[in-house]
Amino acid sequence: MILKWRAELWLPVNLTWSWEGDSTLQLFRKALSHTQKKRFLATLIAFLVSAIIILATAATAAVSLTESIHTASVVNHMVYNVTHEFQEQVNIDKTILSHLEALKATVK
Repeated sequence: MILKWRAELWLPVNLTWSWEGDSTLQLFRKALSHTQKKRFLATLIAFLVSAIIILATAATAAVSLTESIHTASVVNHMVYNVTHEFQEQVNIDKTILSHLEALKATVK
């Protein structure tokens, strides 16, 4: 014998407002009632402040990332130039050293 439980449970509920109408509008009216007006305004202000903080953080991060990418490209370009200059100096030193060795061989 296999027993099966019910998947849902129905409970009697006593609603103080209509659930069939525009529930969003009724929820908004209830939030603006005299008893909860201060709480609603505090929540709204907190939400707006947090949204502004999130947007400011995102903007700051975007600017910082852009500046970091720009700095990285400048550093890469500078490293390339410095490496090129050092290699050119090594070639010049080799040429001078070979001329110096040739001069020493001539003098001996």
